[in-house]
Amino acid sequence: MSEVDDRIDEMRDIINKPRKETELTRNMPMYNQLCSSLDVIGDTEEAIAAYANQECGNSTGALYIATYGVLQALFVQQDATFNLAEALGFSDHVENYPDLKDIRDTRNPSVGHPTKQDRGKKGTPTAFHFISRISLHYGGFKLMSCDGIGNDKFRDIALTQLIERQRAIIRQILTDLVAKLKLQEDAHKAHFAGQRLEDIFNHAADALNTIDLTDDKPSPEGIVLGNACLKDVKRILRDFKTALEKRGETCDSVRTLDELLHHHIARLTTYFQSDQVQPAGGVSHAEAQISLVFVQKHLGFLEQIARDLDEEYTVA
Repeated sequence: MSEVDDRIDEMRDIINKPRKETELTRNMPMYNQLCSSLDVIGDTEEAIAAYANQECGNSTGALYIATYGVLQALFVQQDATFNLAEALGFSDHVENYPDLKDIRDTRNPSVGHPTKQDRGKKGTPTAFHFISRISLHYGGFKLMSCDGIGNDKFRDIALTQLIERQRAIIRQILTDLVAKLKLQEDAHKAHFAGQRLEDIFNHAADALNTIDLTDDKPSPEGIVLGNACLKDVKRILRDFKTALEKRGETCDSVRTLDELLHHHIARLTTYFQSDQVQPAGGVSHAEAQISLVFVQKHLGFLEQIARDLDEEYTVA
C-alpha cells in the first residue's frame, strides 16, 4: 500500500465513526460524493501503481493502454481529491497547485484531446498532437505539437516524474484533510469534556434494586415505590437520549435498546397499576419479573456506554 492509501484508510476510520457518519449523512448527495471520491482516489492509486510497477505488458499496444490509462488516472485522481475536500466542507482547487495543473496540461494534449485541441479559447490557435511511437516506454514519451500557423514543438514527457510529483501533493492534501478532521473531532469533544454522561445514571441501579417482586402481588407501599422508581428510570433514559443527541452520538443499537427498555417499563407500569395478580389483558407476576430483570440488566449496558464515551471524551 502507498502513503496515499494509508491516508485514505485513516480518513475512513474518522468518517465511519457513528457520530461523524450521522453528521455527514444529513446531506446524502455530499455523502455520496464523499464515498465516491474516496473509492476513486484508491482505485486510481491502484492504476498508477500498476503503471509504475510496469504490470501492463511490454507490447506496443500495452504501452499505449498503460500510457493513456495512467494519464487519465492522474487526471481523475485530482478531480476526486478536490471533490473529497468539497464533500467534507473544505475549499481547495487544482489551480492552487501548479504542478497538478501542469499534469493536467500534459494529459489534455497527449491523450485527452490530441487530434484537435482548441477548447474554445479566444485567440488560441487549434493545436494537434502526436505521441512518438518509437519513443514510447514505461517512464514517458516524446510529444510533438503543431498548430495551423507553423508553430511546431517537441516535449519530453517524463511520466515517472509526474507520478512522483502528484503522489507527493495528493498525499499532503489528504494529510491536511485528516488533520482538519481530527481538529474538528477534538474541538467537539472538548466542548463536552466536562459533562459526564455516567452522572446521569447515579443511583439508578440502587433504585431498581428496591423494587421487590418476591410476593405474587405487590403491596401498596411496593406499588408506590415501584412507580417512583420507574418514573426515575424514564427520566434517566430521557436525559441520556437528550445528552447523546446534543453530542451527535446516537446510533441504531442505542435507539433499539431505548425502545426495548421503554417497552418493559410500560409492562411494569401496567403491573403496578393492577389490583389483581393477572387482570384480563394485563401483566402477570412472572412477566413483571422478566421485565424487571431486563430493565436492570440493560440499563447497566447503557451506563457502560456512557462510561466508555466519558473516557473517550476525556482522552481528547
